[in-house]
Amino acid sequence: MSIKLIALDLDGTLLDPNRSITPKVKAAIADAARAGIKVVIASGRMLPSALPVYRPLGIDTPLICCNGAYVCTPEGQMIHRCPIEKPEARQVIEFARENHLYIQYYIGNDLYCEQDCEERELYGKLSLMRAQYVPDLTALPTGTDKLLMIHLPTMSEWMPKIEAAFTQLAVTSSMKFYAEINHPDANKGVALKALADYYGFAPDQVMAIGDGSNDLAMLRWAGCSVAMGNAGKAIQEQCKHVCPDNAHDGVAHAIWQLALER
Repeated sequence: MSIKLIALDLDGTLLDPNRSITPKVKAAIADAARAGIKVVIASGRMLPSALPVYRPLGIDTPLICCNGAYVCTPEGQMIHRCPIEKPEARQVIEFARENHLYIQYYIGNDLYCEQDCEERELYGKLSLMRAQYVPDLTALPTGTDKLLMIHLPTMSEWMPKIEAAFTQLAVTSSMKFYAEINHPDANKGVALKALADYYGFAPDQVMAIGDGSNDLAMLRWAGCSVAMGNAGKAIQEQCKHVCPDNAHDGVAHAIWQLALER
């Protein structure tokens, strides 16, 4: 079957190392849209952080946000949602406090933290969303779409400890200094299936392109899986295709060669 839907990760995939979309990638997405292919964003970001990247693409599809915790229209209408409930969120927050790790709490279009620090500023610079300061995250009124811990310069030594502490949750990473925690049923694969069902597409009509461990679920679900050239070896080995890296228009190559067969 031909490709009807393309799901694109943002950071490390759609965005180049300068955090821009290259002219070739933008042109390839426009070509896909003209061919009737639905191009969707599948990001660890929340909706307000993803929209500044989404809008210049000229597409009108729903977005997969917070690693698949929700799928919504650009206006914020929910199609699918799977949050972490407050008791489990509290356990993660307490772990972060005990280990002096910066943590953020996501609720819909709002983002919260308890610390005013370098990590807060870094995230704001990278995502264009600065977390609101609150004295106690556990006092927030609802569960969370995602929890994000940041440790500089890398989260590598902490990832095994976080995974061991929260086996009942999904722990992934989209950047070397991030640990992202979601409901176990909140991942980009489940969300991509929900979106494909929304449109009536089968897995073999779907292409997914990504570079991080938080992309693996959608890469495994999609009939056509593409790892970026800048993805780690473990990611590349689980995909059917590997395209050039995000510094060399990898997304454009994948769309033109695999989806549009040029």
